[in-house]
This record gives sequence, structure tokens and C-alpha cells, in this order.
Amino acid sequence: MTDQQFQIRGHTELNGDTMKKISSLPLVLAAAFVAALSFASCSFDANTDDPITIPGALEDFPALVGTWNASSSSDKYVLTDSTLTYHDYSAGAPVAYTADIENLRFIDTEKTSGYLTVKITDVNEELTYVWDGVSYPSYTLEVGTFICVYWKNLDSVAGSVQMATPYKYGSNCDGLDTTAEAEAEYTVENEYFGMTGAYVRAND
Repeated sequence: MTDQQFQIRGHTELNGDTMKKISSLPLVLAAAFVAALSFASCSFDANTDDPITIPGALEDFPALVGTWNASSSSDKYVLTDSTLTYHDYSAGAPVAYTADIENLRFIDTEKTSGYLTVKITDVNEELTYVWDGVSYPSYTLEVGTFICVYWKNLDSVAGSVQMATPYKYGSNCDGLDTTAEAEAEYTVENEYFGMTGAYVRAND
């Protein structure tokens, strides 16, 4: 196993692949209606527009809550209203890290893609890999730091989504000191999410 192969845990099945109050005046009503249509039809591009930030957890967006199993591996993301737990894809799918959800951000108006800003609360230091006869920790996230987990193509009907923990070779993927730093750094534009995993919702 190469160092780069190790670093991409959290990306199984890799594939290189937002009411205004409207006045009763007719002219104002018409203008507002046109504006609303224009807004509803727009779409945010992950590489050029700022995500819509909703501070807090997932109680107002239950579509992401649940257990998401990798479609071709044993790893999974478990999301509650306020926490995220990632299970490694090694035998038994042990917990790799846990985190508290700080922010939910949408990248498109349909709310099918976005970021979860999370604060790392625990890291499984027992998970290791061996390279050239030397054992290294599989996860180097630091407790108390912040990362962003990316999700896209959420289909609530089909129960599917693609997700990824940030990774970019040669960069700091261990977490940053503040939510602002994490949200500025761990983005699609900065190439931390070129690889995502396909997940399906468990029937729990």
C-alpha cells in the first residue's frame, strides 16, 4: 500500500468523477414574483459561489440524517441531528473518527450538495497501516480541530448520496483551528474533494 493509497480513507468507490414579504401593491408583487422565479431557477457552482450557511446541526434538514453505507465497501457515515461518525472500511468497520456538526452549508438551491463543518471529538488511534515495515496511524485528524465533509447528489427518494472526508496529497488534512479556516480551506475549488464515495441509506 502506498502512502497516497492510505491517505484516501473516507473515499470508497472512488470515481475521479435557498420568503420575502411581498407588498400588496400590484407592481411590487409582480416584480417580486419575477425575482422569485429568477432566484429559484439559479444554481450555485461549487467552484465559484459561496455556499449558503445554516449555522447549527441537521434537525432542520433530516434528509441527511441516518446511516449511509458504502455501496461497494464496509465503510459508512452515521449522521444524527448533531453528530457525525465515520466508520473505516477495514474488517468490522470500526469507528475511525467522531465529530460534532457545527454548520450545514448548501451549494445548490435544490439542497442536493453541500458541506458539513464538523469539530473532531475522537480519533481511533488503534487503526494503523504498515509501510516498509513501519506502522503508521491510519487517521491523523486532531481532536478539537475542524474539517468539512463534502456531500453531493443527494437523492432522498432513492436514498443515495456521495460523500468525502477532505483529502489532498501533500496538504494539511488533519483539521484546522477554526470553522472559518476549515470552510475556507476544505473546498471543491481547492481540490480536496476530487474523489468521493457512493453511499446508500440503511433501512434503520
